[in-house]
Amino acid sequence: MNKSLVSFAELSGDAINLARQSVIEMEMTAAREKIGKARSLFRSGIHRAVNGYPLIQSAANQMSVIKRLQSDTEYLDACITENLCMFSTEGYLYLFMQRRFINEPVSEGRELNNISI
Repeated sequence: MNKSLVSFAELSGDAINLARQSVIEMEMTAAREKIGKARSLFRSGIHRAVNGYPLIQSAANQMSVIKRLQSDTEYLDACITENLCMFSTEGYLYLFMQRRFINEPVSEGRELNNISI
């Protein structure tokens, strides 16, 4: 089963709202991973925590960006367009590095690698 990928500008109706939610969820997932890594720095010792400051600051900055994405749809739309995000026709964000859609319901016998652009 091939799924075609479309840009944000080609989406319509409910797919736009789902696309926005997919992008925010992807950002939240990335922030959770950074926070988990930052916590492990604190558990590893004071020297690793001090030297890992950029990671800690990056996680804090990403949380403030997420708050803005959630509150300002114009900013969110601009970020989506600027980053050339691709979506399924239903509005699910496609993660190229992981070869999967984010938040897409899992169905029986689904193939992840058959994508057409």
